[in-house]
Amino acid sequence: MEGAATWAITGITTLTAIIGVVFAWPSYYDWHRKRRAEANPTGHAGSTSPLAAVLARGTLRVGCIPFPPLISYNRSEGHAEGLYATAFDDVGIRNGLTIEYVSVRNDNALRRLQDGKIDLVACLLETPERTRAASFTARIHQMAICGVVRRDSTKIKTRADLRRADVQAIVVEGEIGAEVARTHLGMSPDNGRLQEIVTNDVSSIFAQVMSGHADVAITDGVTCADYLATNEDAQDLLMIRFMEDPLWLVPCGLMVKQESDDSLSRWLDEQVRISLRAPIAEAESLQLVARYSNLLREM
Repeated sequence: MEGAATWAITGITTLTAIIGVVFAWPSYYDWHRKRRAEANPTGHAGSTSPLAAVLARGTLRVGCIPFPPLISYNRSEGHAEGLYATAFDDVGIRNGLTIEYVSVRNDNALRRLQDGKIDLVACLLETPERTRAASFTARIHQMAICGVVRRDSTKIKTRADLRRADVQAIVVEGEIGAEVARTHLGMSPDNGRLQEIVTNDVSSIFAQVMSGHADVAITDGVTCADYLATNEDAQDLLMIRFMEDPLWLVPCGLMVKQESDDSLSRWLDEQVRISLRAPIAEAESLQLVARYSNLLREM
């Protein structure tokens, strides 16, 4: 009898232990999975999947170069706005991700991307120079590259005038205008035909044209149009050249790090396109294309 009781107690103890393990296993599994993710953000030993890293982290880090009305970021308020901010906020909600907007500049965006500080740069113009060092995805729009000149200047009326030895352009270092000036127009600081400045405020180059320190400011047409629309003094002194026949039509998309695994690139293309087809974002996109006729076009 005593042996039977001992056996029963042992059986009950064992059963209790088994039940405890069964119920405790999910918590232990979640804890262990979390520790593995922290040790290996991709979720797989030896894996370098950028998409897996984003999903494991639960945060998508979006680099922002001020480009209103497509995207802009107020660091002090921690708030982003514009068409692409609308899209990324929707991507975050649908995928359970936190969208972390990070302020970057034209001259350091690529370095911060390659250093792994951000996952992508939002709404950037795709150029040969940039594609040598990075990849692009979600090409939704095209931008016209134009020039801003003084109304009273007779120097620049045609593309050929931009190649004159006495014409000096001003651009922002690392920005689209700099690449157009160097690669398409043969301008450089060495031949005295190009000034490059470092700034996150692209519109600052227009002031140099107003003051007569440069003959033409080269950048995207949306930035040109916005500057003139919001500066009454500039409207009387400056005008946009090459609106109907742009210096260049450039795809606009998301810049991502070059990877042998393009899972993040393909995922971003799919997700951003889904978000831009949502009623609010789609209406916003159509309004922008209509407002910036010839300067902003859908691909």
